[in-house]
Amino acid sequence: MSIQVGTDSYLSVAEADEFHQRMNNPNWDIKTTAEKETALVKATIFMEQSYQGRLKGNLLDSSQPLNWPRSGVEDLEGRIVLTTPKEVKDSVALLALKSFEEELLPDLEPGGALQSFKLGPLEKKYFPKSDPRHRFSQIEGLMRRFLNPLSSNRKLVRC
Repeated sequence: MSIQVGTDSYLSVAEADEFHQRMNNPNWDIKTTAEKETALVKATIFMEQSYQGRLKGNLLDSSQPLNWPRSGVEDLEGRIVLTTPKEVKDSVALLALKSFEEELLPDLEPGGALQSFKLGPLEKKYFPKSDPRHRFSQIEGLMRRFLNPLSSNRKLVRC
């Protein structure tokens, strides 16, 4: 498998290698190139599915396969960002590493978050209509400034 940056992943294996070297993540170095490519694709899919419809701005090109790059997005200094932000690439690199330890997009059990668990004879009880998927607070923190508020994706216009 050979991944294509901008189609399959937000960053290359070489870029991910550099990131994990800077972060001193030895568990990344022991993986093969094929394992790293698979992990980067899984992490990109997670990012695409998790943030679809929540991102600020618009696709730069309506035919592009991934959500980045986008128009209408600014960096912290107010400069327009027309490339994939470092925070997005860092998030994918971090998620790729996490994908070796856990499934990023697991199949979900019916119900929501675990409300209670009884050990003998095993019993699980879930809160209704809550999302049981794992949330990655480090990724949420990196992505926060690129997201529209969860409460509404609508623009408020005053008359």
